[in-house]
Amino acid sequence: MADRRLLAVLAHPDDESFGPGGALARAAAADVQVHLVTMTDGAAGTTDDGLTGDELAEVRAGELRAAADELGVTLHQLAHRDSGFSDPVAAAHPEALINVPAEKVVAELGSLIEEIRPHVVLTHDETGGYGHPDHIRCHELTVAAYESSTDWKPLRLYCEVSSNRWMKVAVAMMRLVRKDPTRVGTNNDIDLTKVGVPSLSITTRINIRPQWRSKKAAAARHQSQGGGPPHTRHLPVFLLKLFFPTETFVRLAPAPTESLRETSFFGGLE
Repeated sequence: MADRRLLAVLAHPDDESFGPGGALARAAAADVQVHLVTMTDGAAGTTDDGLTGDELAEVRAGELRAAADELGVTLHQLAHRDSGFSDPVAAAHPEALINVPAEKVVAELGSLIEEIRPHVVLTHDETGGYGHPDHIRCHELTVAAYESSTDWKPLRLYCEVSSNRWMKVAVAMMRLVRKDPTRVGTNNDIDLTKVGVPSLSITTRINIRPQWRSKKAAAARHQSQGGGPPHTRHLPVFLLKLFFPTETFVRLAPAPTESLRETSFFGGLE
């Protein structure tokens, strides 16, 4: 398929690099036009230096631009406020994504779909990965925009997921050393027992070994957020390729058959 286009709609600065950055970089390296929509400003993120609000949003905007360059994608940043995770102050902000009328954001995304004309759309899954309200809202709004597209209808819709196989191992190891897997993260507000999906539900596995260097470089640009997820930031690239060779997705539309197993977002498209 010539002139292929992919649109990834994600909630925060760093979601692209800490999430499906390898698949985005792989598509870009294969001459796919990859567009990234980041829906919020990241103003409620946690930092070691105490930056918050508009100051933090400005820093994270710069980090996001640098990360997008590392991945080779075109960035579109929307102006919605970060709703925070278990943060009642951030969640109460009238401009927080979870408080913006759905029809307003769906219209924004619809305009981008008409402008970019993507063949494939990618977003978070319905659980938000680990329950983040902005991720869940992003999923809902992106699905709504996909379903309401008229002049241009993308051919496929995917959500990023992780297998719960690794999570079960991590949970078991934490319990062995008497740590609580239901209270992890900077603010002890992530429950690892609820993260991940059964392996059999995964429809699409994309080999990202050649892209790990780009993905790690993109993640490192997000210094305000630690420069990468804890389980990958300190590992050398050769070990990342060994332990995490693929990124995983579920195809939402067209509805997949039970036996569907893909290695590309564009496989079989003419």
